[in-house]
Amino acid sequence: MTNGVRADRSTSPLLRCVHGAIDPLSAGGDARLDAPEFMLAGDTRVRAVEFEHADCRGFLAVGAKLTQDIELRVESHEGKLLAGSEGPTTAPFVFYCGAKGERVELVLRVLDGQGEVVYAPLSHAQLDVSAKEALERCEAVGTPRPAPVDVGPEPQGPAVEEEVARVSADLAPLGYRPLRTATYGTLVSQAHNASVLRVEPGRCYALAAIGSGDVPDMDLRVFDPEVSQKPVVEDTTRRRDGLVKLCAESEGRYVIDVASFQGDGAYAVQLYVLDEPPVLPPGITGASRISYAETVHRLVARGFVPELLDAGIVLPDASFALPVTSAAHTCSAFAAVAGGGMNAGKLELALTDELGEPLAFDASGARDPIVFDCPSATSARRVQLRTKDARGAARFVLLRGREPGVGVAAKAAVAP
Repeated sequence: MTNGVRADRSTSPLLRCVHGAIDPLSAGGDARLDAPEFMLAGDTRVRAVEFEHADCRGFLAVGAKLTQDIELRVESHEGKLLAGSEGPTTAPFVFYCGAKGERVELVLRVLDGQGEVVYAPLSHAQLDVSAKEALERCEAVGTPRPAPVDVGPEPQGPAVEEEVARVSADLAPLGYRPLRTATYGTLVSQAHNASVLRVEPGRCYALAAIGSGDVPDMDLRVFDPEVSQKPVVEDTTRRRDGLVKLCAESEGRYVIDVASFQGDGAYAVQLYVLDEPPVLPPGITGASRISYAETVHRLVARGFVPELLDAGIVLPDASFALPVTSAAHTCSAFAAVAGGGMNAGKLELALTDELGEPLAFDASGARDPIVFDCPSATSARRVQLRTKDARGAARFVLLRGREPGVGVAAKAAVAP
């Protein structure tokens, strides 16, 4: 006969499942259910158990739907494993025979998932396989996570030389030129190689660490040993080509740290230099020089001649609007670049007509949004800029890209 929370069997689907299995598992002996307790993955409960006389007992735990793996262990006070459940399972059952006066600890731990867990000690227990299987099939009980499917080894990628050519082609429209191979060598999985990089003052660079086909995951970090032990820039995403960008304010030496997170093979680090415009607007300092130069090159790559439209400061989560005129049968591009104080924020850019109706919008999350306008008639427009998630007042620069020969002013000197 079961005691404890048996009265709740009509109101809890999980308890109804447990009650259906208790009688055959306890062989008609006494069983007491603890009240259901919500547990997260990693949560552990320890219960002291004492055998008043020599006896064989069963211990059962059952997790609700969102649990995926639960473990039960019988341990001595010294932590020695005496009995344990086999998993993964959401209904672990442990059987242990103790001597008179023996004291043990029952350890219940949620290994995966989360949800309500019911615990039931069973006297005179026996393993009834059919009752255990019926309990695991109950719709209120959780299901173990499916085992991962072995799809075989990851296909080998192209050679390092091919990947360098691809990265160079991707960076060229942003204004980067290959300078030299900064370092190269071979790596084993989880190993690091360090080398020194000398930089020139006032220049911006990109570094690409590329692994061979046997190295699907490369990590790249750049340190300034005179400033901090933390990386100046890093790329630890799961790719075979780590890419970082930085600007040098003064002549110095950086340390390049290359690591193979997965795989053994060859690698190379290619150094690129960024061609910057000859004139930088107010507020474009530090890393924002990279964003500004890349945006200028993006406009040029699309056939536009960039010119400086405006520059200023906008408050957090505030907006700024600038009236412009778009000529008939010509296309314009409008771009926004965050200045040096835009930490952790982003810009959203919109183009509306004079009544405020939206015509184009870029809120993709990129720091440097661009919108385009190709009206069939000369029209009044409003360029609207908004900051999002900025910590304080942020500098910005607005650029306009015009088609060559269409009202291009002297400000077009921002183009490289």
